[in-house]
Amino acid sequence: MNKQQKKTWDDCMALLMSELPKEDAETVYDKAVLRWQDFSAKMDGESESRKKLAVNSILPRVAIYAALKEDGYPADQIMKKYIEEISGPAMHEKYAKLEKIPGFFWIFRKAYMSYTDKSDWWNCESVKTPDGFKLDMHTCLWKDCCDIAGYPEVCSYFCDSDDITYSNLRKVGFRRTQTLGKGGERCDFEFYRKDGAEKQ
Repeated sequence: MNKQQKKTWDDCMALLMSELPKEDAETVYDKAVLRWQDFSAKMDGESESRKKLAVNSILPRVAIYAALKEDGYPADQIMKKYIEEISGPAMHEKYAKLEKIPGFFWIFRKAYMSYTDKSDWWNCESVKTPDGFKLDMHTCLWKDCCDIAGYPEVCSYFCDSDDITYSNLRKVGFRRTQTLGKGGERCDFEFYRKDGAEKQ
């Protein structure tokens, strides 16, 4: 495993150890690695950037869910805990720290729009607004990975992670009415400048 894969799998193992007896956690982990290998093989026709993110970060977590569910454990409950107590808060803390940078909102807007426009992780349309920007995502790699693996329901947890990541920031406001992962026609992100952010 490379460094990024190891970090993802270490996080997953820590979660399993916190939820299951040690022997059971190790059994689920071993099964999940096999599922991950199977899922990863289905990404062979994808671009290098899509395959890298899928194999290193997205598919390990889908594989953990699959192994838990196959062995009769409360996979949804455990996945929900992972997103709400580990993954989501970690990303939120990252952005909360970055907000200390002067002019952060406008840096965030430029970087986020540029990245989503250029990356093939999404098929995305973006538009600037006077105090922010909007994104309509018509395809999403996280959704694609969950569908390819045969566990489309997992994507809703990744959507929940966005809500935790971007909610309650001091300078960045976030709203969304629908997501692909929850059955919507698109993911309609909107980010806007809060009163705590500097004006442009």
